[in-house]
Amino acid sequence: MSNHLAENGTEIGLEAGDSAQWLRLAIDAAGLGTFLIDVERGVVHYSPELSQMLGFPGVKSAPVEAAMQRVHRDDVASIRAQYENALAPGGEGRVRMELRFVLPGGEIRWMTWNGRVEYRDGPSGRRAVRVLGACADITEQKAAQERLRESEARFRALVELSSDWYWEQDESLRFAEVSDPVVTLAGSSPASHIGKRRWELPVIGVSEAEWEAHRGQLARREPFRNLEYRRLNEQGEIIWMSVNGDPIFDSQGRFRGYRGTGHNITERKLAELRLRESEARFRLLADRAPVLIWVMEGSGGTYFNKPYLDFVGVKSEAELAGLAWTRFVHPDDVDAYIAQFAECRARRGQFEGQCRLLRADGSYRWMKSIGLARFAGDGTYLGYIGSTLDITDLKVNEERIGELVRELDHRVKNILARFLVVIERTADGPMSTVAFVEALKSRVDSMSRAHEILSRSHWSGAPLATLVASQLDAYASNGNLHISGPEVMLSPDATQALSIVVNELATNAAKYGALSSAGGRVSVSWQCRPGPDEQGVLEIDWREENGPIVRAPTQEGYGMSTIRGLLHHELDGQVELGFPPSGVVCRMRLPLVEVAAQSQ
Repeated sequence: MSNHLAENGTEIGLEAGDSAQWLRLAIDAAGLGTFLIDVERGVVHYSPELSQMLGFPGVKSAPVEAAMQRVHRDDVASIRAQYENALAPGGEGRVRMELRFVLPGGEIRWMTWNGRVEYRDGPSGRRAVRVLGACADITEQKAAQERLRESEARFRALVELSSDWYWEQDESLRFAEVSDPVVTLAGSSPASHIGKRRWELPVIGVSEAEWEAHRGQLARREPFRNLEYRRLNEQGEIIWMSVNGDPIFDSQGRFRGYRGTGHNITERKLAELRLRESEARFRLLADRAPVLIWVMEGSGGTYFNKPYLDFVGVKSEAELAGLAWTRFVHPDDVDAYIAQFAECRARRGQFEGQCRLLRADGSYRWMKSIGLARFAGDGTYLGYIGSTLDITDLKVNEERIGELVRELDHRVKNILARFLVVIERTADGPMSTVAFVEALKSRVDSMSRAHEILSRSHWSGAPLATLVASQLDAYASNGNLHISGPEVMLSPDATQALSIVVNELATNAAKYGALSSAGGRVSVSWQCRPGPDEQGVLEIDWREENGPIVRAPTQEGYGMSTIRGLLHHELDGQVELGFPPSGVVCRMRLPLVEVAAQSQ
């Protein structure tokens, strides 16, 4: 009988119960990463899954040394040695490494790298040319190992007290009593034990070194558990036995021997031998896989690996059996998810679906499941085997990227619109091409400086002092500038508008005002005052002195109209611009609610 697995339209035949095929299906569903190392070029090529796992999505290859630099510093020396030994001409031709890998964000992940080395013979001898293998993230399994060990210890404590027969030994460790069930369960009579030590009885498969270790335990008066050995019964059949023992002490604390229990474990041992190459291998792989693995019969679950149980916070597969697993699917997703699974099951096709799954900590995580149909040799549908991956971070990143694209689109449109206005207004009035280019360059540079300040704060705002200094920095010399005022964080819109106004004032001062002469001086100061309707007002004063005698302009150009009108139009501000002979004076009054950043 053979199974028929539908995969990309191709039927794959496999024997029912064939564990190797089950393992291959689980590996396919798990999506482990693969790699190819070009030894001669010193380059490692990644599969898409592996590049994603290593935190470099889209990266197809990298120098081996660059990859080695991502290995945790405590593992580097050992990994280098293992890698070099694996490539040696006389090596076994296998790469088996377990290491910690540092992702670009600093997160440390445990990984296993397993591969096969290919060699080439040449005039200079045998040399390694490439390594082909696979990588798995075992971080979750590393964290769970300690919990698994504790669980196994508790399990053993519960089952080791069950027994098939009872025995006692005296101070010299000779059997003094053996209960009757040993006849049928161990294939020998109680009388054959009396007066003998355990290692003096005919047994199979226990070495002298193992007996010596056991005698060491007895000499130290230690309890022992699960001492296993074999013997032949009267029919010549091998009987497996397991014994547990505890030392006996009298009321004075003197050693009096041992007492314990024996178990006939033949059936269990035979079953273990039959299943070791199938069930044990599959479960071991599944429980250590970096994904959630499940098996379905019909629509009901029959197997969930340990990472799945840990993820949803249950202790046994029985709690997820049948349709019980659906209670962990988000209520808004469960109907559509089950319907999608039913549709794939109806046509026996590959299942691929997404839903939010309730994690043990009470949070929902976005998960992606992929499942493949299984068939018996006669074509009977058996169910699905599949894996489930956490894609929450991918979902969050997709949403964030969408928000950033929309925000960028909005900002670019605003910048382009403002840029077009600057071009149009700069071209108003008669001027030479050189003068036009110079004026336009000055205004674009001003916009660029404001944009640079906002970029450093991720467009959350800009300090007023930083904005003013950036616009006047090109004109600073010999103490000709004085900037003062309390800390005020401007909003992005206020930053852009004020940068244009301050640039126009500075340009005018450099051409005709205080900054055009050696002794000229510009002072920019500000303060926050109470305003109407209990709203604060930001007052900014621009004053020029010791420059050429000022005369009021006879006509208003772009610069003058920008100073007077831009702040009123965009920030509901008021601007008083005066031209006394001693120097230009400009007072700006801006509502704080319009100009302050949100965090202000």
